[in-house]
Amino acid sequence: MSYARRVIATARAEVGTHEGRSSGRWNNIQKYSPAVPGLEWSQGQAWCSTFVSWVFRKAGCAQLAPVTASCAVGVDWFRSRGRFTEYPVIGGPVYFGPGGGSHVGICIAYTDSTITTVEGNTNINGSAEGDGVYLKSRPRKSDYVYGYGIPDYPEGVVLADPAWRTRRNVTYFSHQASADDLPTTAPGGQTPEDNVSLTPQQAQQLAELHDVLVPYAGWQYKGKGEETDAYAYLRGTNASVKALTTQIAAQTAAISRIAQLVGSGVNTQQVVDAVEKAIAEAVVKVDVDVTGVDSA
Repeated sequence: MSYARRVIATARAEVGTHEGRSSGRWNNIQKYSPAVPGLEWSQGQAWCSTFVSWVFRKAGCAQLAPVTASCAVGVDWFRSRGRFTEYPVIGGPVYFGPGGGSHVGICIAYTDSTITTVEGNTNINGSAEGDGVYLKSRPRKSDYVYGYGIPDYPEGVVLADPAWRTRRNVTYFSHQASADDLPTTAPGGQTPEDNVSLTPQQAQQLAELHDVLVPYAGWQYKGKGEETDAYAYLRGTNASVKALTTQIAAQTAAISRIAQLVGSGVNTQQVVDAVEKAIAEAVVKVDVDVTGVDSA
């Protein structure tokens, strides 16, 4: 499982966990502070940032997020590394309030209008001083949302920041994305994309499609040129499906045309010319379908 998927799975597994109670009130006593070396002192304090540190540690990638009980320190940690953005990041901490210092959770999905998060020390109403771990849906463009940390996941990141779309190991979706769009495994492990069963014809079509798409920087995939996990992005979007469908349709038409020409007794050169024309038309259609799509 990739690190980003581990982080999200770890966070989601905690939904429903509550802090303790004393004298009839929630008391900020929870299991996360004692389990994070260096943050034991934060027991009894607001613990949303401690929860995020715990999640990354539990997921086996503590080095990818700050170990802090302070949201403001978390913002500074990502910003100092050039890894802070106002756009959603799948598996990235999302900071709330002025300067991002009021509250933090982990973004696990987004659409044009909402973000889905897992947050510690909140409640049903979304308070920054709550009673447990909750799955929340919040307005994406709310003034309360300050920004997002971009963990340096070794398998790459999925985010909505257009300034990052051409960077290595980045999958860019401006409108919506979720954990389903993340690479399945960390580097060194196989992914479902590696094991897809293709017929020789489909494999050839996919290779031809890649050659058409190479000029479009965001569509390179591992196994051909740059070794990026954007291969999953290529195969998982409507644009690539449309493009492949167009290729198949054009080749089917070319085969039918060949049969017609052969049957009518035309010479070999006429057959070659007809096929080249059909392929050229298909390439143009594929290029338009793909480059005309901003994102999935």
